[in-house]
Amino acid sequence: MKRTDRCVGRTGPSGTERRLGRMNRGEQKEAGHLLARMAAIAALITCARCLVSPMEYPAAGSRHNVSFKSPAVLQPGVTTKEEVFLTLGEPDYTSEDGRRLGYAWTKVKAVWVVAGYGNAAGGEIKRSYVLETTFDDQNRVSGVTFLKAWGSDVAIPHEPDKDAPL
Repeated sequence: MKRTDRCVGRTGPSGTERRLGRMNRGEQKEAGHLLARMAAIAALITCARCLVSPMEYPAAGSRHNVSFKSPAVLQPGVTTKEEVFLTLGEPDYTSEDGRRLGYAWTKVKAVWVVAGYGNAAGGEIKRSYVLETTFDDQNRVSGVTFLKAWGSDVAIPHEPDKDAPL
C-alpha cells in the first residue's frame, strides 16, 4: 500500500482520521461542504418538530360585531353617540369625559406547536385591535381611529391631564 503526504494520518478507534492541517484546499473545501450539509440536515430534523399554521379567526371571548368595516357606518358629523351604542354595543373603554369610546377585539393570526421526545407545547399568536371613536360637543362622531398590537392587549393612549402643570 502506497502512502502519500495527503493521506498521512493516525489510526484511532474509528479508523484512519485525517488531520485538518494535512489536507489541501480542495479537501478542506469538501469537508466544509460536508459539514454544511450535515448542519442543514440537523436543522431540518429539528424544524420538522415545529409547526406554525397561519389562520385568522376571532379569539375566544372577543367581539364579533366590530371590524375594519365598522368605520363605514360611523360617519363624522352625522352619526350620534346613541347610534354608536345601538350599532356596536357597550364600549370596552371610555374616557373620563365620555368623548372617547373604545371597542376592542382580538384575532388569532396563527397557531404554533412544538413537539419533542414525549413532550409537546402549543399556543396562539394573537393580534389585538381597538376601534376608537371620538365625539364633538353635540355628541356626534368627530373621528375614528384604529389601534393595533401583537398580543392580547392594546395600549390605549390616555388623554393629557388638562389641569397638570407643564
